[in-house]
Amino acid sequence: MRYFLLLVCLLQGLPTRAQQPVFTWGPAVNHEARELEQMQVVAANSTGFYASYVQDHQVTLQRYDQNAQLLWAIAVLPRTPQGQTSRFLGAVLLHNKLYVLSTFSSGGRTRVFAQHISETGNYNPQILVLGSSVYGSRVLFATEPNKATLLLVQTGETSGPASVTLLSKDLKPRWTEDLKTTGRIQEVLLKRDGSSFILTWDGATAPATAAFQLYRFSDDGRLTNKALGHEQYRPLQARLLLTPGRDVVVAGYIVPATSVVTQNPEPKGTFYYRLPDGKMPDPVISFSLFDTDFILDYKRHKPDDDHSQRLRSLQLGPLIPAGKQGATLIGEVTFAQAAGGYVTQNHDDILMTSLSPAGTPTYITTINKEQHSPRNAIFQGSYFATAIGDTLHLLYLNFRYADTAENNEEESILPEEAVPVHVTVAPDGSQQLRPLQYSVADSAASFYLRPPATFQVSEREYIVLGIGKGYYRYGRMRF
Repeated sequence: MRYFLLLVCLLQGLPTRAQQPVFTWGPAVNHEARELEQMQVVAANSTGFYASYVQDHQVTLQRYDQNAQLLWAIAVLPRTPQGQTSRFLGAVLLHNKLYVLSTFSSGGRTRVFAQHISETGNYNPQILVLGSSVYGSRVLFATEPNKATLLLVQTGETSGPASVTLLSKDLKPRWTEDLKTTGRIQEVLLKRDGSSFILTWDGATAPATAAFQLYRFSDDGRLTNKALGHEQYRPLQARLLLTPGRDVVVAGYIVPATSVVTQNPEPKGTFYYRLPDGKMPDPVISFSLFDTDFILDYKRHKPDDDHSQRLRSLQLGPLIPAGKQGATLIGEVTFAQAAGGYVTQNHDDILMTSLSPAGTPTYITTINKEQHSPRNAIFQGSYFATAIGDTLHLLYLNFRYADTAENNEEESILPEEAVPVHVTVAPDGSQQLRPLQYSVADSAASFYLRPPATFQVSEREYIVLGIGKGYYRYGRMRF
């Protein structure tokens, strides 16, 4: 009987322990993190990963091994083939080679360059020209899941046509085409088969039936497009997702078609387009309103100080896979408040709406939280979300800052309270919430996770960034 009872207790304890991620941290890097901006992992491979940060407008690239040990750091000083200083765009890993991308604009034309950096931190002297366009200085890029091809899109800052180029792993152009769009490009996506997708928002004056446009280039550059909208409901915010089942999903929030977009209307529901295997004909389409009882209950427990519509500030985050073809919409109530020349950034409640492969809602639920920070520290906010199997996982810090108008000249990067929280959401919408344990050594309030810097390397493993007083360290998080 004793053995039986012990076995029952162990089995009951397994699911809870299995859901808590395990952290392993690399050595500390002695540098005050509040002096650094845009700290992020830019690429990872089987031997380690690359990270970057900005300090005093200077970009630094770092190389870490598999154990998050810093190997080297170099200043990124991109140049054109003629030796002119170009603007750093980002870094990309293609076929296990890291390239620094940069742009240079002159004479109404913007050129995009790439330069290979070896695993030992040495620059290859050859500077490649990837693209050249008169359509604007804004550049978006994406790699396909196997890192074998690169999609490059050059367009204007606010709207207008674009130049689209697909490059092979050795950065040789396969094709370049013009995209005659009047909308603003929101997001780009590249599939393994070489087909690419571009999502554009056509502005507040566009008809509700064509609020967004989805463009598809085949692997040889042939173009098709589809207008996204409804006679009764206008898509307001939208994101792209490549599902584990290799379907392409566009989903987001809707408002009534009669709403005036410039008046910041409150989202009333969700929309969903799923393209089986990324093919444009016969998509699965669904437009659905939020559950009325949930919204009434939510607003009753979260009243607005100014009696306005709280969900006006709901900002759509990344789409998270729900099964092989579904999607979960993650939205956060995010807004800034200004008083006495002091700006506070607020990252409050998270709303999660899970959509089935047919696009119908399976649940809607919320995490009620408060995150208040100085405007210049918003890079700490706000959360990280992922799906492990059919369970949604979210990590965030519940914190308030101690800064006031009197001491904001010396704003501390460390929050007054930094309670790390781990939330799991089951397929039926039920939640489990518990404090997040980083490790025995680093569970003190002086060390905390920076959730948005999390970088996925496999289904269950992620690179994470932790911040302490006078130091930071990267590590691994495993589910």
